[in-house]
Amino acid sequence: MKYKRALLRSAVIAAIIALSVAMGFVWQTVSRNMDYKKYPREFSEHVEKYAAEYAIPEEVVYAVIKYKSDFRSNYVGSDTGVGLTGLKPVEFTRLLSVTREDLTDGILYDPETNIRYGTYYLSILYSSYGRWEQVFAAVASSREAVDLWREDPELLGEMGKLTIPDESVAAEVEKLESIAAKYKSLYN
Repeated sequence: MKYKRALLRSAVIAAIIALSVAMGFVWQTVSRNMDYKKYPREFSEHVEKYAAEYAIPEEVVYAVIKYKSDFRSNYVGSDTGVGLTGLKPVEFTRLLSVTREDLTDGILYDPETNIRYGTYYLSILYSSYGRWEQVFAAVASSREAVDLWREDPELLGEMGKLTIPDESVAAEVEKLESIAAKYKSLYN
């Protein structure tokens, strides 16, 4: 009798463990699928191409697209940013003066053009700042604001770490960093 009870108890424990493992696997799969939907990789052919061309991590480009437009190519921001990467027409005009292409602002709604010039702009920002949090600060506010903050020796630390004095911009930088990290963990 004792032997049967012990055997039954062991079988119940084994069944509970197996069920727990199965439920954990199902939850992990469902959760990961939800993350893939929340963090898509639309326009991947353009992101891959221009991220490689301008030496920008793909997760950074996806983070900017997710943050700025949530993958809506017809996006127009309150900061005048346009298209997938939320590139401002004034920055686009500056970039055109370098590339010497004859394009109009309206072309920024074209996904490939927007990703191309948005990624090019990110590469220029990174070349100037050398730190992603500063690039993200420029994306969240403006290049002029970051340049101004960098001039203040109390805000720019020894290792180039910028203390962002605007709390709302600092929060947006954290959001961009979090999105980029999520893309990296999901797809790398």
